[in-house]
Amino acid sequence: MNKGLYIHIPFCKYICSYCDFGKKYIQNQPVDEYIDALAKEIDMYAPFLDVNTIYIGGGTPSSLNQKQLTKLFDKLKQHLDLTTIAEFSFELNPDDVTAEFLDFLKSNHVNRLSIGAQTLNDEILTSLKRKHSAADVRTAVETAQHRFDNVSVDFMFNLPNQTRADVEQTLDFIDQYNLDHVSYYGLIFEEHTILSQANHEYWTEDYESEMYNYIQRRLEQSGFSQYEISNYAKPGKQSLHNIHYWTRNEYYGVGLSSSGFLADQRYTNTYSLRGYIDTINGGNLPVKTTERLTEADVAFEAIMLGMRYYQYIEVANELLEYVKKSEFLNDKFDYNQNQIRLKPQFYYISNQIILELLERIEC
Repeated sequence: MNKGLYIHIPFCKYICSYCDFGKKYIQNQPVDEYIDALAKEIDMYAPFLDVNTIYIGGGTPSSLNQKQLTKLFDKLKQHLDLTTIAEFSFELNPDDVTAEFLDFLKSNHVNRLSIGAQTLNDEILTSLKRKHSAADVRTAVETAQHRFDNVSVDFMFNLPNQTRADVEQTLDFIDQYNLDHVSYYGLIFEEHTILSQANHEYWTEDYESEMYNYIQRRLEQSGFSQYEISNYAKPGKQSLHNIHYWTRNEYYGVGLSSSGFLADQRYTNTYSLRGYIDTINGGNLPVKTTERLTEADVAFEAIMLGMRYYQYIEVANELLEYVKKSEFLNDKFDYNQNQIRLKPQFYYISNQIILELLERIEC
């Protein structure tokens, strides 16, 4: 079965106020040392059998210079024929998009871009500590679409002081630029982020749910299918790499704080940058935690992940009967013999639904 390869670049030119991912402000960091260690970790996992997707994420991969990225791409070429990779994605910020940089990525067989726009409201972008403007987003997308036929753009809703008009502006932008893939995330308040400490105005839970459903309807009218809770695609433009995650396919995770899933075992790398580099230079994988899945774990994951991805999943007869008889659950699913599929209009309360199902499995 095909696998994915995820590569984490933890460095950023600035730290966004909402971000809780594994990241480091790039100034005065051992970036070259990290790339050398990353290359060694890739060697440790080679050969990469049956890899059909690569995703370079972060952090901000576009914070690296071309010399550093060339070293990474050259290492990948030692172990993989990049011309055969079905999907090779690269994350970047709008303010890093130039024709020269995109041509460089394309020459190294990147064939899909993921651009982090978040919003087209310049005041909100400032509050998020983003350095790009709405004009930068437009220029970036235009530049990208001239060179790539697979461009995804990320947006967020329920941002500080955001209005319905702000959301409608992004949806009009999606139509105007005829985008093929959109990730539209609701803001999650993570502890210890700058945003969690600030005093901003946000939507009520009911209004947030209403806006989530509004975004769904508008994107469906624009020809998108919602194939995952926060991801929408035109036909043939689903993210092949992300589908590995939702369907429990195997994938390698390399880099600081990366997670992987191989041979029924999940693992996560260390979050310590110095520890990551030193461990690899000592000839060892930088894995901090591992978990070998039991049958019960697999059953839990099938529910937890399957409910977030628009597909039918097979469930035990006992659970199926419970769902059909439940006043809360029954109308929220499509049924196909002993399979169920969560209806998209209920994605917004999926956590509550998943919890109900998992508690039933535990009984």
